[in-house]
Amino acid sequence: MTPPVRLSAERTAEEAFTEDRYLRTFNSWVTGIYETTVGGKYVTANPALARMFGYESPAEMMAVITDADSGCYVDPGRRGEFVRRIREHGEVTGFESEVYRKDRSRFWMSEDAIAVRDGTDRLIGFYGTIIDISGRKRAEEASRESAEQLRASQTRLQWLDALRRELVANVSHDLRTPLTALKGYLDYLVARPATAHDIRQAYLASAVRQAERLERLIAQLFDLATLESDVELRLEDFSICELAQDVAQGLELEATKRSVTVAFETMVDVTVRGDIRLIERVLQNLLDNAIRHTSDGTLVRMSCKTTGGQVFFTIADNGPGMPGHTGRA
Repeated sequence: MTPPVRLSAERTAEEAFTEDRYLRTFNSWVTGIYETTVGGKYVTANPALARMFGYESPAEMMAVITDADSGCYVDPGRRGEFVRRIREHGEVTGFESEVYRKDRSRFWMSEDAIAVRDGTDRLIGFYGTIIDISGRKRAEEASRESAEQLRASQTRLQWLDALRRELVANVSHDLRTPLTALKGYLDYLVARPATAHDIRQAYLASAVRQAERLERLIAQLFDLATLESDVELRLEDFSICELAQDVAQGLELEATKRSVTVAFETMVDVTVRGDIRLIERVLQNLLDNAIRHTSDGTLVRMSCKTTGGQVFFTIADNGPGMPGHTGRA
């Protein structure tokens, strides 16, 4: 009878050794290990899991969390999805969820779990492991933000490139107007050296103004080199009526060549605040287009009125007009 007793003693020692080795491994793993009921009550938990959730010990964690459904998951429906997948497939792998710690701070975890069933194949719980993937999630979020910033930068660069092309196309038009006027005044004076002194002085003054306009336009070309910076408007108070008259005088020779008369109608002398350089360019372009595209010997009308605190400036001619698809500026 001795052998059976000896065998029993040997088996008990082996089981004790195996259990001790299992417990030491269970308690020393950096991966969280657990067993829960279907309802979410922790049956076992190792120290690593307790630390992840901010508890002093597995015992404290198991005493506090009696139902994983209530308050552990940031997304209330996440636990239900976890259970549904295990019921359907018998296991889950890499199931990621954002959860709360004891102090209600958050972290991301990745969970692998299998179903635990009784002898009748009834689902009674889950056995699984959890790792903290918060660092990876932060890296992914940083990568997404970097990608979004890169896309935004690319979009801005494309916009800047298109704007540069548009500006280059417009610059030739903007430069031509004062350059044509300046050349016209000088050609007139060279061809007519006997011009009366007062007319000569008036034309020279107009030529100087056109040269100043050219100087301003050339200075604005440097904006192309710093287009990435926000455009700074140079606001000042000025008379819109005086500006319009100045622009019309600068285009007087061009109008005279085509026997076009520029008439001022309903010009309310109102002081406005804005960037006089940009508004001057708008008026120059509008009036120059009107003079060039209207019929010879006709009238171009300019008017200015105020309504509801706003200034409305109109330039009208009898030219072909703008295409129907062209929007209003």
